[in-house]
Amino acid sequence: MLFINVIFQKSLQKEKKRTENANTANVKLLHECGLLCNRLQECSVNFLIEEEDKLIVDTSSPSDAIDLLTTSDNRIGLLLAEAQLLAQDIENAVAVDDDFHSNEGDRTKTEDGLRKMVTDILVDNARLRKQINSVILCALNTNAKAEKDEDEDEVVPLRKTVLSKFLES
Repeated sequence: MLFINVIFQKSLQKEKKRTENANTANVKLLHECGLLCNRLQECSVNFLIEEEDKLIVDTSSPSDAIDLLTTSDNRIGLLLAEAQLLAQDIENAVAVDDDFHSNEGDRTKTEDGLRKMVTDILVDNARLRKQINSVILCALNTNAKAEKDEDEDEVVPLRKTVLSKFLES
């Protein structure tokens, strides 16, 4: 009976340690994701105003806006790389954890799935922000080109929308 009690105590200690490690990993992940989300939010540049189903680029200086967008895009690129590294770390940890705890049950798989989902959402958010920056940059460049052409007293028909130009590239 003593032998069974010792085995039970060791098993209980192992499970307790594993649970503590999982909780620590979750807290660390949430902290890192929170930091990345905050830094991603700081990269937001909003030049678009919605008026009567139209998006209008509102900026006093197109060149300043282009510079801000370029800076924002570069920062988002760095954050995207960090988020992808975090996602890769989680995938590696999940693979090791799956090998080690293959018979532990659904709880571990659920936690691992949630970790992966959180990082995937962060990566997707960063990619979408980069795409939005590209659309705004295209609109600013089109607007700047149109203004330049107007300054040269040339009439240029604007047949293509900013969106169609973005979709072609």
